[in-house]
Order: sequence, then structure tokens, then C-alpha cells
Amino acid sequence: MLGLVRCVMPSHILGMTKPLETSPAGRAAAQKRKAADRARSYRARKKLACAPLAAAVDKAVSEAIAFHVRKHGVNIGMDVTKALKSARLMLERDGFSPAEAAKAVADRMVRPRDEHSWEGHFPTVVDVDVSSLRETSAGPWTTPVEVVLKHMSSI
Repeated sequence: MLGLVRCVMPSHILGMTKPLETSPAGRAAAQKRKAADRARSYRARKKLACAPLAAAVDKAVSEAIAFHVRKHGVNIGMDVTKALKSARLMLERDGFSPAEAAKAVADRMVRPRDEHSWEGHFPTVVDVDVSSLRETSAGPWTTPVEVVLKHMSSI
């Protein structure tokens, strides 16, 4: 006696689309959603701690340097510690915790970063060899290389 066998074909063979998670586009979309969720969670934790994000620190440092240059002129040496303290105060003015603002400025501006030790990383190249100087992201240097190297060796 012949029994009926039910044949189950995968849906994508029958012309239906694959489940979203298994297609390359679906996996990419899921990864983007996870990354966006992580970023939202990170920003929420920073906001809860009244801690500034890197963009806020960069903005405050830029504003502080512009303020000091405007006040003292460009020909007078600037005290970097005063500029960074001004940046911390500007972050506090913008509603961030003073302790978190000080920590963020120190993390962003004072503590050494790994890329500072990379060979060819501007502006902290130790040797003044032209071959160690990378091109800019826009291509070759517009400023003469001798001027760039002179500046880097004076730092």
C-alpha cells in the first residue's frame, strides 16, 4: 500500500523570499539596528551620568581656543591649560557635571592616544623623514613638505 508522503519545500525554492534575517541585506540591516541600539544605549548612559559626548568636548575646546585667540590675539602664546579649563567650564555651563566634564576633557585632549605613536601620524612624527609623511586624506600635501616637516620638528 502506498502512503502519501508530504514533501515540504523550502519557501525560497517555491519563489518566496528568504526570511529577512538569512538574506545578506537582512543580516546587514540587523547589524545596523544592533549598532544603532548600542549607540542609543551609550548616549542614554552618558546623558544619565551628565557626561558630555566627544562631539560636545570638541565643540567646547574649539570655542575655548577661539575665545582665547580673540581675547589675546594669535601672536601671543596661549596657555593650553587655561584653554582646557575654559572648555571644562563651558561644558559645565551647558549642563554637564563638572567632574564628568573634567574627565571628558582629559580623556579627549590630554591622555595619549594609540594613533599618536603610529609612524607617519601627523603631527607627532618623531623623525623628520619625508618618506614617513603620509598623504592627506584629500591627496598630496598642498603645503610644501619642508614647511610641514619644519613645523612637526618644532612641536
